[in-house]
Amino acid sequence: EACCAKCKVIKEHIGSLFKEFQVDYLSIFIQVIEPKLTELSRLCIAKEKSLPLDRDTVIAYYQAYLACRQIEVCACAVDEPSALKELNISRCYEHLVGSWIELASVMCRERISKAIAIDEAVRMTDEVMFSTSVTDTNVFLHQMVSFWKSLDWPDTEQAFGYGLKHFENLGQCVLYYVETCYQQLSEKYLYDSEGRVTISERICIFFNNVDHLKKQIPVVTHKMEIRPVGQQNASRSLEVLMVQMEQNIEEKIQGFMEQICEKLTPEISQRISEEHPMALEEFLGSNLQLLNENLVESIYKKILHTVWKVTLLAIEEVMVGKKYDKTVLHRTLTSIKVFFSEALSKEELEIPHYKVLLNTLENRLLPTHALIAKCCSELTRQQELAKTSNTTCGELFISVGYRTDTMVELNVIKAEVNTTHKDGSSDIFVYSWILPQLIFTECAKKKYKTDIVKGTLEPNFCKEFIMYLSQQQCL
Repeated sequence: EACCAKCKVIKEHIGSLFKEFQVDYLSIFIQVIEPKLTELSRLCIAKEKSLPLDRDTVIAYYQAYLACRQIEVCACAVDEPSALKELNISRCYEHLVGSWIELASVMCRERISKAIAIDEAVRMTDEVMFSTSVTDTNVFLHQMVSFWKSLDWPDTEQAFGYGLKHFENLGQCVLYYVETCYQQLSEKYLYDSEGRVTISERICIFFNNVDHLKKQIPVVTHKMEIRPVGQQNASRSLEVLMVQMEQNIEEKIQGFMEQICEKLTPEISQRISEEHPMALEEFLGSNLQLLNENLVESIYKKILHTVWKVTLLAIEEVMVGKKYDKTVLHRTLTSIKVFFSEALSKEELEIPHYKVLLNTLENRLLPTHALIAKCCSELTRQQELAKTSNTTCGELFISVGYRTDTMVELNVIKAEVNTTHKDGSSDIFVYSWILPQLIFTECAKKKYKTDIVKGTLEPNFCKEFIMYLSQQQCL
């Protein structure tokens, strides 16, 4: 370490003084220092089979490597013969590069842990809060970049492989920061004194920190200057690694959002069960206002969308688990959508889950005859659409009748099919069941299947099924 430091000092500062007196300081310095570094480098080769080395030894050899590189530069500057050059410095130390890269990652995580332990909230902008740990971690990541650039491994093909590994470790350090901060958040700040989840400023700071670090990944990638020389698809490999790293962090963010929002589910479900839409809006409003005031906009919208999905799940649980007032629940779904529409777009709100819930509630508000008419109309529309788009598979001939008020007789007669499987076979059968499922709940669960008729496009089934309905379903 002392050699490396002296090289830099002499070259940058003392050298100019000696030049004024026309003294060849570099040659003198090389003659004194180079033999010691040559001996140390030979010793490093001898210790290749004794890996792993202890931490201090690994660091000492890294400093020796840097000093050797400095001496090489100095020797070239004065055209001085160099025993180090003949020794091949990279060959002496290449078995340690992996250890240096791993140690840099370990030291980065150690510093991250210390930064989180003494973390304090700070307002980095006029609008939102961050904490000191994220600024410290940003510094640590750039220290890893500086380490990589100072390594400056001469073999370009080896350097690319080492660079990818170092970059991967850097991403793992970012994930370590995210996971450690979330663990601390869960243990200290996520619950109030009564064990209920509370949306606090600390949660906002956590998500702001993580979003900030995620944005640093392209910056760090650019500064590392990993050169994919002589590698097939090397540029693509680095790009894939960077995208994968960003995706891993994004998945962590989304996962933590869902965990926190899911913990709000009991509170949301309770207010939905109270059948008072305003109670739910007040609860969400009080929690989301704090998020809106303290989160960066992109994170706030993601959390809001997650809360929307959690709210839909809570409404679904109420629909399944107990008797409820259909009109009130429909009004709750409608009003809560208006509440979320202040920040979310129509596309973000009208996700498939919402459409299913809305359709189910609207159907349950309809009289039975109107619901059956609606179902028949939809099936007829699908049939007409299939005919006009030339996507029909053929025709099916059936007859339906009542034996009693609660007994339906279905006779599957025959089919005329105009298509076959890809392999040319035509093994045909028919499934039957009763719709709409909302009314005929039990009947719709059971499907009636004919026998398989092989080797023809005009199968005759002549199969009769008896379906039983409850008296209530027939009213």
